[in-house]
Amino acid sequence: AVDLESCPELVGLLLEHGADPDVPGLDSRTPYQQAVRTGQDQVADLLARHGASIVLSSADQFLAACRRADRAAATAILSADPDLAGRLTPEDHRVLTDAADHGHTEAVRLMLDLGFPPGARSGQDNEATALHLAAAAGSPRTVRLLLERGADIEARDTTWNSTSLEWAIVGSGMRLGHDPHPDWPATVSVLLDAGASTGGIVLSADDPKPPSPEVAALLRARGIVDEEAG
Repeated sequence: AVDLESCPELVGLLLEHGADPDVPGLDSRTPYQQAVRTGQDQVADLLARHGASIVLSSADQFLAACRRADRAAATAILSADPDLAGRLTPEDHRVLTDAADHGHTEAVRLMLDLGFPPGARSGQDNEATALHLAAAAGSPRTVRLLLERGADIEARDTTWNSTSLEWAIVGSGMRLGHDPHPDWPATVSVLLDAGASTGGIVLSADDPKPPSPEVAALLRARGIVDEEAG
């Protein structure tokens, strides 16, 4: 499987060498359907030019509209198919986590307005919430919105057993996520101001995934101690 977003050139190379553009993935969706759902217009155009079927279900069209924050199109599709929202699966709700990972606050807002659960999880190996991903990506506006809509600030992912605050701290050092204008200090501040627990968080020179210097300074100013200082 190819990461459609991070490797559009690889997608094009595979297509030029005869890859079938309509082979479904493990989720039973074709690459074109996946690209449309996640707003990857460049990849979708590539696939269409190489003969991919461009037939989309009403769910595909709805999720694509949500992902690009097109409120008029999304509400029109729902008006024409009122039962659609009730047929969406947890996997469909991952469009929300994808938007959170990119810091696309207005897309997240639209989906929350239309009934997507604020605790939606990514469904990838780590089963992270939208809040985890927005925090790791350094998107303070998206983090604030999710918290206002009821996202659990202390929810933990299923691989690292870590909170969104811990993801923001690690994200700052590793520059995680896809927000084009990340601000990890502001993101950490939003979480701390909202009451995120700092239990177990220390600063250590031996940390294999240390925070950025800016976030480390912020944490010290907020009372987080260096491990050596006890």
